[in-house]
Amino acid sequence: MQSRVIFYRAVVGSLVVLSLWLTSLNQALALPPLIHGGQERERFIMTDQEGRTRGLTIEIIDDLTRRLDLPVLHRTCPFKRCINQLISGQMDLMMFITVNPRRSAAVEFIQVWPNPLTINFYTRAPEAERLQSLSDLIKLRIGYVKGFYYSNQLAQIPKEQHTAVIKEQQLPRMLLAGRIDVFPVYGRSHNFIDKDFPQLQLAPLQLTGPDFAILAISKKSPYLQFSEQMNLTLEEMAIDGTLDKIWGRYHDGDKVSMPPELRRRVKSLQNGPENE
Repeated sequence: MQSRVIFYRAVVGSLVVLSLWLTSLNQALALPPLIHGGQERERFIMTDQEGRTRGLTIEIIDDLTRRLDLPVLHRTCPFKRCINQLISGQMDLMMFITVNPRRSAAVEFIQVWPNPLTINFYTRAPEAERLQSLSDLIKLRIGYVKGFYYSNQLAQIPKEQHTAVIKEQQLPRMLLAGRIDVFPVYGRSHNFIDKDFPQLQLAPLQLTGPDFAILAISKKSPYLQFSEQMNLTLEEMAIDGTLDKIWGRYHDGDKVSMPPELRRRVKSLQNGPENE
């Protein structure tokens, strides 16, 4: 009799666990596709002649969601609009977002890495050498992409000298037209500017960029529950070499710049325990 009671309890317990699992599964299946968005940008997000979205950001998100078996849709929009939609929950996910403390209340940052890129400044070639220090910069009219978080140091430039634009591609023409004196960029390699605007030149001044997050997920997103799985999966993609392969396809074979500890784990896996 006692063994029969134990058996029935086990059956009931199993049914409860199964019911909870099915409920969780149904909730996951009921979710709308994850919306990933970002501004079109050379190498990162580009639209081809057939209207298809491609780029290293798209490839990383596609690999991530495939591993987690999550549906995904990609959307392009001006950066400021994308950020606002991320904060409001209209968009679920963005990539390569600088960590701005003011966004932390509405956005969860996943895999925060030190920024390997400096903030550099384009100006007209004859004037480039004049921009040597921050004190030189704060006298100038600066253009920037609306919503981008470059550095707290730029806040020292008076507001009346700021001009915000929707797309980065607008800035070189505004500089040549004399509407601004300078505009910031991350890093020192910008093919479309160097190729199409030889009259412009990078100034000597460089500023340190803020930390950035590989992923930023809206705290209003139904996919927030997957944030830890996303974190672990991104780490897995770094360690197994996937991030390096995708990055290299768009950066002449270069490897993505990741935190030293993570890079050591990548090398350890590639070399094998016998070579450590």
